[in-house]
Amino acid sequence: MRISMVIDLEAEEERIRHFFSDKSLTPEQYLFLPDQYRNDLTPEELDKLLCGRIYKKAIDAVIICTEPKAHKAYAIWAVRNNLHVFTDKPLTAFSSRQSSESLLQDFYDISGEIRNEQLNFVVSCERRAHTGYNYVRQFLSDLIRTYRVPITFIDIHFGGGMWNMPDELFYRENHPYKYGYGVMLHSGYHYIDLLFSLMSLNKILYPDMHASTLHALAISPADHLGMIDQAVYERCLHTDRFSEYFQPDNISRLHDFGETDVTLSGDFKSNGKRISHYCLQLMETSASNRGWHQLPENTYISNGRLRQESVIIHVGPLCSIHISSHSLSKQQSADKTEHFTIEIINNTNVTGHAGYIQLNRKDITDMYPEMPLNKGMNVAARQWQLQNFLQGGDAHSSLSSHREGIAFIDKVYRQLQTNMEYANAPNERIHV
Repeated sequence: MRISMVIDLEAEEERIRHFFSDKSLTPEQYLFLPDQYRNDLTPEELDKLLCGRIYKKAIDAVIICTEPKAHKAYAIWAVRNNLHVFTDKPLTAFSSRQSSESLLQDFYDISGEIRNEQLNFVVSCERRAHTGYNYVRQFLSDLIRTYRVPITFIDIHFGGGMWNMPDELFYRENHPYKYGYGVMLHSGYHYIDLLFSLMSLNKILYPDMHASTLHALAISPADHLGMIDQAVYERCLHTDRFSEYFQPDNISRLHDFGETDVTLSGDFKSNGKRISHYCLQLMETSASNRGWHQLPENTYISNGRLRQESVIIHVGPLCSIHISSHSLSKQQSADKTEHFTIEIINNTNVTGHAGYIQLNRKDITDMYPEMPLNKGMNVAARQWQLQNFLQGGDAHSSLSSHREGIAFIDKVYRQLQTNMEYANAPNERIHV
C-alpha cells in the first residue's frame, strides 16, 4: 500500500508535514488548498485544483477525514472518478443553519453519483465493529429469533466530558458549534447509529419497522453559558478573561450555534403499531478532566475529555441488558484495562438462561482471544474497519446502511428549528 497524495488546507500544512515526518509510510505528494475552500469547496473546483494529477497515479481509493462539512465535495469528486471511499462519520454536515441544507439530500446526492455497483463506499462508525457490542447483538438476535419477542425499549446515555471554554464556542474548527451543528454530528453520531443498529434487530420480526414519533430538546451554547456562568470560570479556573463572551450581543449569537447537549425520545412502528420506544441523551456537558482554560494543540483528545456511556435494553419480560463503559481508567494509565461491562438479567423460567450474567473486559478477551486485554475496543474497531476496507470489504458500514440514521438526524434538526421558533413565541410559564 502507498499514499499517493494528501490534500488539506494551507493553514494545516505545518501540522500535516510534522505528522508524517516520523512515519514510515509517507505521501508521495501534498496538495494544500487556500483557506477560502474551508466551507464552500465543490467537486468541480476540486477537480480543477487537482489538475488531472489523479490520472498520473494508480489511485484507487480515497480516505476522507476532514471536518464533516467538507466531506460532500470530496465524496462526490471521488465517486465521479470511480474511486473507493472510506470516510469518517458523519457522512456530511451543514455550514449554516439554513432550511435549504439537508443531510438526507446530501446522502441522496452522493448515492446518486455512484454508477459502479462494485464501488465500495464506507462510513466509518466504530461501534458496528466493536467486540462487546457485537456480542450483545448476537445474544439479542438469538433471543428475538427464538421467542419472537422484539426489543421493547432502549435507553442510551453518552457523556462526552467536553468542557468548552466560552471563546472556543465561537472560533473552534475541530468539532465546531459555530456552523449550526454540535454533539449529534460530533461523537453523538456513534450513539444514534448504535440506536438504529440495535433497533434493526427488530426487523427480524417486523421488516418494515421505522422510526416514527420524535421529541427533541437541545441545549444551545447560549443555554450552556447560562448554566456554567462567568462566576464558575472565576471560581474554578481562576480567570476572568471570558467576560466579553457573556455580553448580551455574544450570547444572542450563540442561539444559532450547534447543540452542546440533546435529549431525544420517540418510538418505532410497524404498520401503525408501536413496536418499541427509546430515550437518547447526548451530553457533551458532563464530568471532564479539564482544569485549564488555554486550548492545547490537540483540541479534542488531549483536552481533558472524559467519555461515559451507558446502554439499557429491554426485550419485553424476557431480558434486560445493561452496558457500561468509560475512559477514565485509560486516562489514568495507558496500561490499565478499559472499563466495559455487560450485565444480562434473564427470565430464567422462560428462557432457561442463567438469571444473571456479568461480563467484564477480561471476560471478553477470554471469549475473543484476538482482542488483547490492554487494547481499547473502540481503537480495535476503527483499525478493523479500515483494514477490512483496504481488503475490499464494506466494514459492516456501507453508505446505504446509514440512510435511516441520517434521515433521523435530518428530522431532529428540522424539529429543533421549529422548537426555536416556538420558544421565541409568547407562552405561559410554569413555575416550579
